[in-house]
Amino acid sequence: MIKQFPEKKIRERILAKIKPDTRKGRRSKHDRGFISVDKIELIIKIPNAHTKEMGPKKSKLLASSLGLSPMEFNRLIECPLTGKDYYELLRIKADG
Repeated sequence: MIKQFPEKKIRERILAKIKPDTRKGRRSKHDRGFISVDKIELIIKIPNAHTKEMGPKKSKLLASSLGLSPMEFNRLIECPLTGKDYYELLRIKADG
């Protein structure tokens, strides 16, 4: 089950750990993050720095766009999963 976290915390963890190439969307209030590992290229919508909690549906969509299961997403935000671990997970998923 995916946990709820403040949007600001999710944003900070993604930017600090994954370090995607960020660009402002043309018609969007959200930044877009571009992640490239080996043959995998992901585009994610990075949450704004709001203090409200992100709903479970949005969190599941973000986890999916990051290529993570709900449990892996929780670990990324709570800190046991490092950026290095994240990229290794993507490589393993690409191979398997």
